Amino acid sequence: MDALQTDERLIAQLFDNQPDSVVWFEPVFDLVDTALVSDFKVRYANAAACRILNASKAEAIDSLLRSSPLMDETSRSLIFGQCLQVWESGEPIEFTYHSPHF
Repeated sequence: MDALQTDERLIAQLFDNQPDSVVWFEPVFDLVDTALVSDFKVRYANAAACRILNASKAEAIDSLLRSSPLMDETSRSLIFGQCLQVWESGEPIEFTYHSPHF
């Protein structure tokens, strides 16, 4: 087992039992301008996030944020903007958001 697989298992063990939702996004780069982030892909979602999304882990993992059928457009747009801000600034952000969809 390589280090990445070990890290992913450790992350899952730590976060799967958390009561708050946790989603780990990975940037997806534009095919033409490879420096431009065009979307974010779900790499990990804990059990709480899957309950909120009403989705299995298999449905959540590898889904693309901007076209995800698991969220409404307002949520997708807000989360995309926040992911992009974190990616570009390197600074974490914390927020509370109420979605009427959920």
